[in-house]
Amino acid sequence: MLNIQTFQFCSAHQFLIFKNAESQIKNNQSNAISIFKDILSENINDPLSPYAAMNLAYIYDKQAKADSAIKYYNWIIDNHPSTEHSIKSQKRIGELNVAFCCNGCKSKTEGKKDKAEFIFANNVFDKTFSPVKSKAKSYKK
Repeated sequence: MLNIQTFQFCSAHQFLIFKNAESQIKNNQSNAISIFKDILSENINDPLSPYAAMNLAYIYDKQAKADSAIKYYNWIIDNHPSTEHSIKSQKRIGELNVAFCCNGCKSKTEGKKDKAEFIFANNVFDKTFSPVKSKAKSYKK
């Protein structure tokens, strides 16, 4: 969310463009994505750019497009390392970098709203991560 300090460092026109994009996140994501990308391409040092990148990452994250989300989380880390967005981005990248051994679990997870909760739910966890029973070994003399 934008605060008053951010608004002080950008023009009213830039702020209105940003708010327009933000208002379209739910109903017209493709247009919101386009506007946020335009904000980033104009000036990476613009006070609105980390907000635009965070919104892009958020949209792609919600669309289960982890590679695109990680791209914008990394953009924030690289271009605005001393911001609270950078800290949130680092945390989220860690959550998204869960690897799957096959596409079966991956495809089941992609449609879930809270992926971590789904993966580590008791019934899924117990079914998937059961202890391996050791086989008794016999040694020949």
